[in-house]
Amino acid sequence: MVTCTSYAGGLFAGFIFGYLCYDMTHYMLHHAQFKNAFWKKLKQQHMLHHYDDSTKKYGVTSDIWDKVFGTR
Repeated sequence: MVTCTSYAGGLFAGFIFGYLCYDMTHYMLHHAQFKNAFWKKLKQQHMLHHYDDSTKKYGVTSDIWDKVFGTR
């Protein structure tokens, strides 16, 4: 019989993997010098998220949430 506890290890591993990917990407966005246009755009948006107006830029690496909530 399959129970919730049989999935716990996989869920925990998935959570840790996702967090590590997020954390490494966040570090790169702050410290790397990108040449690729995609990563440059992400870094630009991310820097605005941290250092621009605190009532805007809720989408950490995209402006989709600012479009949804009208906070551009």
